[in-house]
Formats: sequence, C-alpha cells, structure tokens
Amino acid sequence: MTEPFGLLLAFSGADAGDIRFALSEGADALRWRVLRDSAGVLRGASDPFLIRGDDGVIRCLAAGDGGVRVWSSADLETWSGPHPLPVGVPGVRAPKAYREEGGGFRVVFTAGGRAGSVHTTDFVTATAPAPLLDRAGEDVALLRANGAEHCFYADGGELVQQRRDAGSFVDVRRGIGGGEAAVVFAGLGGRTWYLLADTGEGLRPYVTRVIGTGAWQPASPDGMPPGARRGGVVTVTEDEFKRLEAHA
Repeated sequence: MTEPFGLLLAFSGADAGDIRFALSEGADALRWRVLRDSAGVLRGASDPFLIRGDDGVIRCLAAGDGGVRVWSSADLETWSGPHPLPVGVPGVRAPKAYREEGGGFRVVFTAGGRAGSVHTTDFVTATAPAPLLDRAGEDVALLRANGAEHCFYADGGELVQQRRDAGSFVDVRRGIGGGEAAVVFAGLGGRTWYLLADTGEGLRPYVTRVIGTGAWQPASPDGMPPGARRGGVVTVTEDEFKRLEAHA
C-alpha cells in the first residue's frame, strides 16, 4: 500500500441497519464529509468496522441477525457480500478486527455483556470463541501503540482504557467520557490518537498525544457526521481519496 493520504469512516446512521461513510477533510480526523452516495450501500447491519488486508482489500465487519456479517471491496466503491463469519456465540454486537503479530486477524465482539474474540485468516472461518476480559465490558476496541496493546470498553455508561500487562489488561483510566462505544485510531503520522465516543446523539471526539497515560482531551464535535453512531476508521491512499471525494 502507498502512503496513507486520508481517512474513511464507516458509521451507523439514524436508521437501523443503515451503514454510511464519511471522508476526512484531508488528514483532519476531526472534520468529516458524508459521502452522499453511501446511503443504502450496506444495509441490514449495524456497528460497522473497517480493516484492510494484506491484499489491499478492505472489509467491513458489522453486526446483523445476531452474528457477524462481512462485506469486501477492492476499490471502496463496489462491495461484495455480505457473508457470515461464524463466531460461535449468539447476540453478537460491535465486531472489530485487528492484525495478529503472528499472522491472521483477531475479531473481538460483545455478546451477553461479555467481550470475546476469535482468530481468522480469511474472514470466512474462525476458531472457537475465547473470553477477552476477566470482567464484563461492552463494545470493546483495541489499539496497538508504542509497543503496547490498549483496550477500550464501556462500563456503566463511561469509557475505560486498559493496557495489557503480563497477559492481562490493567486499568489506565476510567471515566474518559460518557458513551456506549469508542472508535479508536491513530491519526496520519502516528503522533496523535483519536477516540470517537458514541453518545447516543452523535460522536464526541477526544484527542491525545500521550496514549499510554490515558490523557484524553475533549475536542469540538462540530465536524462529526450528523447523527453518526459507532463505526470504524481506515486509512486511504491518495488515489482512493480522490475517487471517494467525487462522492462527497
């Protein structure tokens, strides 16, 4: 993949089962333009998450019909699918995928108020589910930064950040802000990290330059897509950005 040029956000719209897309204003992760042609492209699911594979194909994971559904796109304009990814438990919410250091992907999700995960190499088959946290936690998101793995989840209406230490997650900060879910990602250049919290009325952004301390600062939500809920972010190349910009 060539150098990242911008960011693409997939999010749940106001209507149930409506996944939409927004493009960053250049490299600015605090200002987004909703792609007008994205309404109704991916339907019948919610809680979308985007990840790019080694082959350059971008997959959108989402929760639908009690399980994980997966769409694929090589150009971000046409999508194939969805097909199911069996994770072995019912009532799955907020599925997200992350690269494993040894190859393949770890898919994390919430089911029955608990966080679980499976391993997949092809987004078609998966290992048996395993617990991710040693306590209840909703809408789990992971982030690897500065050599450490961080975990974010919702607990009683507030967001919690943890860091993996000796195989277990330990608290870094509790009460980052109110919200049901968090979209967590690195900005272009990798010097700033962003957290978009789902407040139920829209996404509220937080920013930090010191990821390990949990020192998140609230930012203005004025540039967020109106009514956006939950979601996931992936980097795009200059060519992809310019093609998507034509739909903004």
